[in-house]
Formats: sequence, C-alpha cells, structure tokens
Amino acid sequence: LFGYYRYRSDVIPTNFTQCLFPDACLGAPNREFVKKYYDLNDTSIDLALVKNMNESCNDKYGFKPFSRLCHTCVRNYRRVGLHQCKPCPSNAGINWFLIVLGLVVIIALLVVLVIMTIAEAGKTALSESIQKCILNYFQVASLFGKFPLRWPGPMQDFFDFQGAFSTIGEHLVNPDCTAIEASAAELFYAKQIAYLALPVLLICIVYIIWRSYAYRTGKEWRRSTDEKERTAIRTRITIKDKFVVTVCILIYLFYPTLCQQAFGLFTCYKVNNESYLLVDLEESCNSPRRITYVIFIGIPQLILFVVGLPLVGL
Repeated sequence: LFGYYRYRSDVIPTNFTQCLFPDACLGAPNREFVKKYYDLNDTSIDLALVKNMNESCNDKYGFKPFSRLCHTCVRNYRRVGLHQCKPCPSNAGINWFLIVLGLVVIIALLVVLVIMTIAEAGKTALSESIQKCILNYFQVASLFGKFPLRWPGPMQDFFDFQGAFSTIGEHLVNPDCTAIEASAAELFYAKQIAYLALPVLLICIVYIIWRSYAYRTGKEWRRSTDEKERTAIRTRITIKDKFVVTVCILIYLFYPTLCQQAFGLFTCYKVNNESYLLVDLEESCNSPRRITYVIFIGIPQLILFVVGLPLVGL
C-alpha cells in the first residue's frame, strides 16, 4: 500500500512497516492517507488514490530507490526537517554563494548583538529584555520543525526562518550539497567532528580579534591590579569584558545546535527489531563506526556542551 515499506519479502506473510514520511513510499491505493500527499507536477492527483502504481520509492521527492523505508535522500538532494528531502541548487556556484551569504548573516547578527549588549552594559534596559525574549521565542519555535508531525511546507519554511535568526547552525549554513559523493552517515559524522571543534575554534578567533583590537588602539586588556584593589565596582568596561560578552552571545546562539547535534548520535530507529541511525537508516546503530563516534564524539559533546556550558555560565 501507499505509505508502507516492504522490509521482509523472504517470509510468508510478507512484513510491512509504515514509512517515516508516507509520501516517500509509493504503492497501491491507501485511504489512510487520502487528501494528504499530492503529485509535485499535478496537485490534483492524490498519490494515495492512484491505481496501478508500482511499489517503489518516490524519486520525484528525492528519495533514493531501494533505501530502507525510502528514507535516504538521493544524490543532489539534502535532508529537510526530519524525514523530507529537498533539491540542492542546480549550480554549484549558487550553493557556495548561499553558504557564504549565510556566514555573512551570522557574522552581522553576532556583531549587532555584541554592540547592543556592550552599549547597555550595567543597565537594565527594556530593549535588552525584549531582545532576549524574542531570541528565546525563536529558538523554541524553531524546535517545532523537528517534531515528527506533518507540518505544511510554509510552516516548515517559517520554522527555518525563525531558526536562522535565533541559532547558529544548518538553517543558514548547510554543507550537505557540497559533498554529494558522501553518504548521509559519513556527512553526519564529519559534522559531529566539526561541531565538537568549532566552539573552541570560534572562541580562539574572537580572542585574537579583541586582542588585536586592544593592541591597535593601545587600550588596556583588563583592569590593573591597583584598580581592582581600590574598588570592587567596575567603573569602566575593558577589552576583556567585551571579549567575554562576545563569547557568551556566541555560545548562547550556538547552544541549541550543539545540543541537537550531540543527541543526534544517540537517536536510533528500530526496523524489524534492528536499530538504525535516524539521520541515515542505512547505518546500523550497532556498527563499530557508530559506537566509536558515540564514545569519542557523542559523550564528550554531552559532557562539554549539553551539561558543561550551562555549568560554566552559572
């Protein structure tokens, strides 16, 4: 039936299971999914009611033929949300342009937030409170797109838009389309290594920038010992204070993405009593490669980021 996948054909009766994204699995008419999924080229065609349709994966939606639960994205497509696929830009130059544009937006957002926070240092301004409320709202709202619900396309785009302005992550910079030869699991593991090293690298870059600024302007990096002894009250903002503010904002924006990536290594889905990595159902959760990444990447991420960053902030 439409929306179901045949995972055991060597036994009688044959075993089927519902696909994570029903539109990915084509088959015989199935009234369970009537008026929910339509043909891309002709929205008047209800895929759940089409007769004489071959049992296959829906390649028009970018799902790889013969992949488990028709969940893997085919080449030149990337994952959107939890279970859908979206075509990559037809031109590689456009894809790199979008990545660079995303980096520019991230830098601009960070600079604006740092300037606003430094300008309001030591004061409880209404605008600062509103700013934090808006960012918190966007961060929570963007998580809705990860819930296993059948969100309409415009709502999914809206969640991505909110995530782009509240978190630093794949909403703005997504390298999936630049490594089309790699499997979903290989690309995911490479991202795990990058996300483990990226916070440390970014903090080092921010430190170098503020250190260079202090050197060029001739300003003191921190308060002198005499000034600390005279008074415990900070009467002026030092370059080191600005560095700390920048790091706090950077981690604040990056934290949801770090948590999401950390838990991704532990998110498995069971098919026919076998567990597979949700980001790539072709990768067994019991494979030596996945276990190695859990031990050396996943657990350190949980300790350093999910638990460690709030504790350090506290």
